Amino acid sequence: MTDYALTLYDVAVRGVRGVSLALMPGEIAGVVGPAGAGKTTLLQIAAGCVRPSRGEAWVWGMPITDGLARRFIGYAPDHPAFPQALRVRELLLYYARLHAALDPERAPLGLVREALELAGLGAAGNLLVRELGYADLQRLALAQAILGRRRVLVLDEFFTNLDAIARRDLRGRIARLAAEGVAVLIAARDPAVLERLAARALVLREGRVVRAGAL
Repeated sequence: MTDYALTLYDVAVRGVRGVSLALMPGEIAGVVGPAGAGKTTLLQIAAGCVRPSRGEAWVWGMPITDGLARRFIGYAPDHPAFPQALRVRELLLYYARLHAALDPERAPLGLVREALELAGLGAAGNLLVRELGYADLQRLALAQAILGRRRVLVLDEFFTNLDAIARRDLRGRIARLAAEGVAVLIAARDPAVLERLAARALVLREGRVVRAGAL
């Protein structure tokens, strides 16, 4: 189990019924299905936000409830909400200070610079959050998820409503993170948005996996 970056074994809670998956380091997998299929709940379990009533969730061989395991996970929810009056750099600095409190060797400003560069927000660091367009809000969601070099990314409906240019740019950024060993789990209603990115997909329907395989 320690060979896997993320493992869900027979997890169940309201809306999810006995789902299992294992994600290798550097692998990108999709969870697809219609609204109400259980995608968001499954990702919340994977991110450690929801505790399953049955089954187990592991990150790098550690139970997801372990505080150390949670440091490996970055989560970008569907429709992320950020304080509108803060500047992008100020917002990320707030998160970075929380990371630095756990690991004093990591300087908050360095974490912010790295996250801005990886997410493609270097030129937007001084903008107010309310000034960002939709694509840059998604980049901000990615920046906060990867802050501190998280090794597992859980992204909910990340490509929804993005134009083709922004989608291609963010696909490339996620692919580069995966090439460095980051495991990525992405939910989408439309499997077409994951083409040329995810190697495989799980199709959910009414909380169950009804098909799994190469995308």
